[in-house]
Amino acid sequence: MKQVIDEKEGWRAFPPFPLALVTIPGSPPNIITAALIHVFSFDPFLIGVGIAPSRYSYELLKAAKDFVVNIPTKELLDQVMFCGTKSGRDVNKFEKTRLTDIPAKEVEAPLISECPVNFECEITQTLETGDHYWFIGEVKVIHRDVNFSRENTLCYWAGEFRLPGPLIRRR
Repeated sequence: MKQVIDEKEGWRAFPPFPLALVTIPGSPPNIITAALIHVFSFDPFLIGVGIAPSRYSYELLKAAKDFVVNIPTKELLDQVMFCGTKSGRDVNKFEKTRLTDIPAKEVEAPLISECPVNFECEITQTLETGDHYWFIGEVKVIHRDVNFSRENTLCYWAGEFRLPGPLIRRR
């Protein structure tokens, strides 16, 4: 038996999203914790980040040409929470979290050294979709630690941090 629920409860039924720390160029560069993040295309490889216009990062992205999607592990949960609850308008998140910014190869936004995967993205379009704008970036360079494992990467939805579940079957 199924019941009909309203939107305020219904969105909680959606599965978790991958979680990312998105870096944006600036002085100082900013970090935002993003739970609205998705692959929009495989060819070309496009990643989109959904940001609410009320966020400081929205202003920065509107003026930027690029961003970096940094994939954090569970060991970075405190930094992820800090970057998701503090505004870059008020605090230098790299200094406060002690995350290490390193220069990217093709974009202005820095990589986060502690994240095992980093996607350098050049903004190709912006889409207004309700209460968020999607900044779509073409992936230019991908960095991955040689010992990378998806098992420790974070997912988030409806106030819950999770890890990816067990592999059920390969295609």
